[in-house]
Amino acid sequence: VKFLFFVRQQTPSSYDELRTWLLDAVGPEAIGARSTDAHDDAVVESPGEKRKRRVTSSERAAVKFLKDFDAMLAALTPRALEAFDVTEVAVFLGSTPLRPREIHAFKLESVRGRYDAPTTRTDGWDKALSNAGRKAVRECLPTLAGLPACDAVTRAFLMIRGKAMDEPPEGFLPKRGFKPLTRSTKVRAEFDFRRKDDDRAGDEEDGDDDDQAV
Repeated sequence: VKFLFFVRQQTPSSYDELRTWLLDAVGPEAIGARSTDAHDDAVVESPGEKRKRRVTSSERAAVKFLKDFDAMLAALTPRALEAFDVTEVAVFLGSTPLRPREIHAFKLESVRGRYDAPTTRTDGWDKALSNAGRKAVRECLPTLAGLPACDAVTRAFLMIRGKAMDEPPEGFLPKRGFKPLTRSTKVRAEFDFRRKDDDRAGDEEDGDDDDQAV
């Protein structure tokens, strides 16, 4: 999702580059990060150097975007996907989710119920997650690179499709029977996620070049 925002020109730089720039510009406290790196350490100022640089409007907007973006991604956890039997995650770009200009859908039918999320995160789990993310980007890149350029920066909506639920996952609003109106949709990309051992079988069964197995 982070890479999708960058490649569809919704952010001027990648997520990691934006976060690094804000850490240097406004400090870790402003974006809710802990000070762990050497360049994040507090600077001791002399009595004559207590005036702080004013945060610019662009920095404030970037901080707000980063916090909203992190909150959105925090709602998309393996446990939420499994608990609500999610079969599809989608990012809609447009002024409203009902009439999106772009739809980027990630199909999870082949991996539903197989997320294998550990109860506690370990270095091995983080490494596996990072490797899976890089593989997903590599597999999705050919399709995304072939899409027409995005004509404007717009609003984004994170959507999930799953079983009917009395209470939706935290951060989501229920929309039963929801179907977007696609008359004004200019871009639609779909990606079929499969486990590594399912790639070969999936490639033999469907020859659709528009889907990407990741």
